[in-house]
Amino acid sequence: MKEVDSHAPVKQKLQLFPINEATLKPFEKVDLLDSPIARLPDIETTTLGATYVASLDAGVWTKEQLFAG
Repeated sequence: MKEVDSHAPVKQKLQLFPINEATLKPFEKVDLLDSPIARLPDIETTTLGATYVASLDAGVWTKEQLFAG
């Protein structure tokens, strides 16, 4: 971990993974760190990942089928 002078402002990008816009709003309103908030380009990424795992576990698809081009 890199040491930072305690008197110097530190800027970090927050990566949040909200399920929808309603869950992100409280973070935008209460930004105590004054940091930019990064959003995923696809807001359904969490749901999509869970679907991939469930379908692989159930044998619906193989990894090759699921992630082929």
